[in-house]
Amino acid sequence: MFIIIKPDADVRQWLGYISYYKITEVYTLQKDEAWVREHYSHLPEDVMLRNIEFFESDVCIGINLSIPSWQFTTVRGLLRSLRVIDPEHLERNQIHVPDSPDTSEKERLLFLR
Repeated sequence: MFIIIKPDADVRQWLGYISYYKITEVYTLQKDEAWVREHYSHLPEDVMLRNIEFFESDVCIGINLSIPSWQFTTVRGLLRSLRVIDPEHLERNQIHVPDSPDTSEKERLLFLR
């Protein structure tokens, strides 16, 4: 499962949550406008512009967790329930969790572009 910890997240808090799982890869990357537009192509332009500014403000951390496929839904549900929603930006959360093992791999490859 590939998760993305976004720029405004408390990294120590999230590392505590995921420390129970085997971490197989960790990437720290600065994301640019082209990446944001590709990853969030479904968003309206006004939200897109705020997200571009947000993602260019600091690095993102991509983490690959090794979990059995039968645990994917449980771990996804747990991580989604722990996401902190920024009350000033309701469209934003501190961690991106994939929908399925297939989208997880696609998002890992997109993150590494």
